[in-house]
Amino acid sequence: MATVNELDLAPPEDLSRPLWKSLIRNFRDRFLPDQLPPLYLTSRPVNLGMLLGDFLDLPWYRTVFTNLGDVILQRPNRHSSSNHGLSMWAS
Repeated sequence: MATVNELDLAPPEDLSRPLWKSLIRNFRDRFLPDQLPPLYLTSRPVNLGMLLGDFLDLPWYRTVFTNLGDVILQRPNRHSSSNHGLSMWAS
């Protein structure tokens, strides 16, 4: 095993394993898998608004009119993380 200061370029140990041992291990992994405890999800989904894929499926005129409406009504830019719709070049 390599330490932090040296680079180990040796092939992995699995590469030098005989074929029959590899076949037995693959068979065991396929038909007798390790029994893991059930997985419980504790996180909740976050509402991200309109997803990028849905946004790209909109017709071109819908995005143009939405942007014009944002400018006319002075609404903040909903599709970027910039502050109040300002570009990164504005100071």
